[in-house]
Amino acid sequence: MDSYLSAFVNARLPIIVGEFGHDHSDGNPDENAIMAITRRLGLGYLGWSWSGNGGGVEYLDLVNGFNGSSLTPWGQRFFNGTDGVKATAREASVYGGSTPPPADTTCAVTYRVTNQWTGGFQGEVTVRNTGTSALTGWTLEWTFANGERVTQVWNAVGAQNGNLVTARNESWNATLAPGAAVTPGFTATGTPGTPTAFTLNGSTCARS
Repeated sequence: MDSYLSAFVNARLPIIVGEFGHDHSDGNPDENAIMAITRRLGLGYLGWSWSGNGGGVEYLDLVNGFNGSSLTPWGQRFFNGTDGVKATAREASVYGGSTPPPADTTCAVTYRVTNQWTGGFQGEVTVRNTGTSALTGWTLEWTFANGERVTQVWNAVGAQNGNLVTARNESWNATLAPGAAVTPGFTATGTPGTPTAFTLNGSTCARS
C-alpha cells in the first residue's frame, strides 16, 4: 500500500482509497495501515458503508439502522479512532463550515550517502524548516526504494516499518526554528537507492 500510493503522490496524480472495511469474508483489510498511510500522504479515503448491508456482511455497517447517532464498533473505529474521520477531515467552506489554515510546516531535504561497503552503507538526511514558525517536536519520514534496512540512527529516534523509515526528534533537538536544520544520520544494510516521499510532520518536503 505504501509504495503503491506513494508512487501516485510522487507523480503528482490524484488518488483516493475507496470502499474498504475492517473485515470481510473474502479477506481482512488492514484498515489501520490504510488510514495511517493516507493521513501521512495527505490522501482521502471512503469507508464501506453507512448502513443497510445484508447477506452476512452486516458487520460492515458504520451505523445501526441508518441512525447517525448510533455507531457500530466499525463506525467507532472509522470515525473516532486513530487517523479516523474526526481526526483528519475538514468541512469544505462551500458547505458553510470554516476550514482551518494549513499548519505552517514547510521543509527542504537533502539526502546523501556518506559511505558504502559490501552489503551496507551510511547515509544522512538534512531537513530544514523553511516555514515561518518554529516546530516544537518533529517527525521526519521517508520511503526506501530497494529494500534497505536501517540498523542504527543518531541525532534522532529511528524506527522502520517495511520500507517506511521514521526519525523523531531527541529531547535535546525537539525545537526546529525557522531556517534551522537537523541532520539525522544512519547506517543500513542493502544497496542504497533514492528514497521517496520525504515528509516532515506529515507535510511533503522539497528536495534540495
